[in-house]
Amino acid sequence: MHSDEAVRSSQEIVAHLLRRRSLDRESDARLYEAFFAKGVEDLVRMQGEALGAQIAQLEGVVYLLPNDGNTFLGFSRSELKNRLTRGGRRDRAERDAEYSLALFAILVLLSQFYGGQDATGRKRDYLPFGEYQNAVADGLAAGASASGGAASGWLSYPELLGAWNALISSGEISGKRNTKEGMLRVVLAFLKQQGLALLAGDENIYVLPKLDHVMKWIFLNRASPDAVDRLERFLGHGPEGQELQDDQEAAVPEAGGEACDELD
Repeated sequence: MHSDEAVRSSQEIVAHLLRRRSLDRESDARLYEAFFAKGVEDLVRMQGEALGAQIAQLEGVVYLLPNDGNTFLGFSRSELKNRLTRGGRRDRAERDAEYSLALFAILVLLSQFYGGQDATGRKRDYLPFGEYQNAVADGLAAGASASGGAASGWLSYPELLGAWNALISSGEISGKRNTKEGMLRVVLAFLKQQGLALLAGDENIYVLPKLDHVMKWIFLNRASPDAVDRLERFLGHGPEGQELQDDQEAAVPEAGGEACDELD
């Protein structure tokens, strides 16, 4: 039998996780300490299972991570496509290509910040936007030249490279979604919304503490052997502390807009 206090604490913790998706000492020291009290963690995990989610403790932070297909707490693949692509009335093949390209761009971003002997260890503090764009282009070209094999579960490298080359290269700061720069800003605006990364006013990209914490979950969780699939599962977990309507698309602010706010 669990004590009344343990039950109340577990309910408060689950309510906090539903609102914020994470719990640490800074956000609520009392609840964070209560999580480790006798019987409370087990109760929280049981309630997480009932919600179709996992409770993960990573680097001093407790996360609520929805299971696959949990659209109550997270995004469906269709919703992710709406947020990571231009949307609109275009054929499915074109949207699938843009979606796969966006996931590839996120993997490139992660590879630029993390690696070395510890695959999840940070190796740099920031990444200039122009360097990021070049890294995406170089990765696609190298993949297409090396094998032409599949870059993900959906498209081959030549197909991804074709989708990239179909975008206009403006050579300047642009939020237009039909440009290479605009496409990457769609991705970065989404990552900012998730509390994972930020494009600051100096045109440098910074990863945020949450991404440091969850890198091990993304790449060391072996529920799927494919890194792209694990990334997609993680991105489907939805935003922290806010709700999005199904038909709302990820905004792409122009230069000086929300995605370019100064780093706090």
